[in-house]
Amino acid sequence: MFLCQTLLDVLISRGIEDIDSFIQPPSWNDLPEPESIPGMAGAVDRVLVAIRGQHRIAIFGDYDCDGVLGTHILRSVLDGLGVQARAYLPHRDEGYGLSSSMVHKFSLRGTDLLITVDNGINAQREIQLAHRLGVDVIVIDHHRVQERANTLAVWSQEFCGAGLAALFAVALALRVGWKEERVERLQTAMSQYAAIASVADCVPLQSGTRTLARLGMREFARAENCGLRELLRVSCADPANPDSNDLAFGVAPRINAAGRIDHPAAALSVFEAARDEDAARRSVERLDQLNQQRRQLVAAHFGGLCGEIPQPAPPALVLYRESCPKGIAGLLAAKCVERFRIPSIMLAPSPEPGLVVGSGRSVAGFDLAEALGQFRRFFKRFGGHPRLPSGI
Repeated sequence: MFLCQTLLDVLISRGIEDIDSFIQPPSWNDLPEPESIPGMAGAVDRVLVAIRGQHRIAIFGDYDCDGVLGTHILRSVLDGLGVQARAYLPHRDEGYGLSSSMVHKFSLRGTDLLITVDNGINAQREIQLAHRLGVDVIVIDHHRVQERANTLAVWSQEFCGAGLAALFAVALALRVGWKEERVERLQTAMSQYAAIASVADCVPLQSGTRTLARLGMREFARAENCGLRELLRVSCADPANPDSNDLAFGVAPRINAAGRIDHPAAALSVFEAARDEDAARRSVERLDQLNQQRRQLVAAHFGGLCGEIPQPAPPALVLYRESCPKGIAGLLAAKCVERFRIPSIMLAPSPEPGLVVGSGRSVAGFDLAEALGQFRRFFKRFGGHPRLPSGI
C-alpha cells in the first residue's frame, strides 16, 4: 500500500490528473488520427500525386538518431508503396539542415519531390530555391520555428522527427487502403524506431510521444528487421525487453556514433540489412567500433577541459577547443552541464574559413535556444528545441 501511495504521489506531483488512463496499456487508438496533425493531409495528398505520376522522390534526413530513423521510416513505407526513393544523410562537415548546395544537387539529379525529416522547417531560402528549380518540398520537422519555410509542412513539437514520420507512414498506408493486418504490421515496426528516436532526442515523454514510445518498446520482442534485432542484442541486457535506459545509453549512442565519428550512412545501413543477418552483424560491429572511438575521444577531451575551467565555475560556459572534433561538441557540452550544473556551449573549428561550429546544452528551466535567439545576427545558422523534463 505504501508503494502504491508513493507512486500516486509521484504521478500527482507531475501533474497527472487522469491516473487510470495514464497507467493503462497503450494502443494506437490513444494517438491522434494521423491526418489531424496540421499539414499531414496535404503532405499525404502530394506524395500520392507523386506516386501516381511516377515522380522521383528523395528523402533528406539528419546525421543524428532521430534523422537516421526518420529517414529509414519514410524510405520503408515508400518502398512498400512501390517507390524507390533516394535517401540522403548529410555528413557533419556539410552542416545541419538543408543547404543551397544540397538543393542544387537534388535538382541536378532530377528530383521532383524532396521530403525533409528532422529538419527543414526554418530552411526558408533553401526551399524557395528548390521551388524555383522545380523541386517540390515536404517538411516533416519538430524544431522551434524561427523563419518558417513556405511549403507543405508536417510540424509538431509533441513528437520527434521519427515519430512524425511514423504517423506519416501510417497516414499513407490508410489512405491507399492497405488491409488492417498490413497496417498493424507497419504500426508495429514504425513504433519501434519512433520509440528509440523519442528517447534519444530527449523529447518529453508525455502525451502522444509517451504513447508511441510505450507502443514501440513493448514490440521489440517481435522485431523483424535483422539490423534492429542485432543492435538490440549488442546494446541491451535484455534485448526482448529493453527499458528507456537501454535505449538512451546503449542503442542511441551507437546510432549517433556514426554521424559523430564517420558518416550517418553507417547507421542507416544497419536497418537496410532488414533480412540479411550477416550484413546486419557486420553493420552493428562497425557501429560498436565507432561508439568505442567516440567514448575515448569524449573522455580525453573532457579531461583536458576540466583543467581549463576556473573554480568556482562561472554562471555559464562557452568553450573553444582547436583540436575538438565537431561531432563530440554536444557531448562535451552535456558533460559540462552534468559536472558543473550550468548552461554550456562547446565550439570547434568549422570546415568553412572564419567560422566555428558548436553545440549547447542547458539546465532545467533555462531555454538556451531562446536565449541565443537574442543574438541571431551573429550566427550564420542556429536552432534547436528547449530542454524540458521528461515524463514517466
